[in-house]
Amino acid sequence: MERHLDQFDDAEKIVDAIIDRVGKTIISAMPLGLGKATHIVNALVKRAVADPSINLQIFTALTLTTPQTENEISERFLGPAKTRLFGDYPELLYAKMIREDTLPDNVKVNE
Repeated sequence: MERHLDQFDDAEKIVDAIIDRVGKTIISAMPLGLGKATHIVNALVKRAVADPSINLQIFTALTLTTPQTENEISERFLGPAKTRLFGDYPELLYAKMIREDTLPDNVKVNE
């Protein structure tokens, strides 16, 4: 019996199922704003980083990231807003990699 993707509770197993179903060329479209399936997207990005034979293309209208603070004053000012707006929402790995200029060639992000 085939398992549906909504029956998984582990992002890595979902990535395995996605690759089994569609192959190593993966195109992902994500909704606007918060509410993205961040754990799954991060697992896809990690897998593509580890396996350069995977071609991952991500389409998204907007990527919201937690504001970065550079010193204590900015952290004291932005800290409460970051906590209230983002809470423990995981950072999107591709956004971090774009910011650090470490996104590999086999991962493309179209905003």
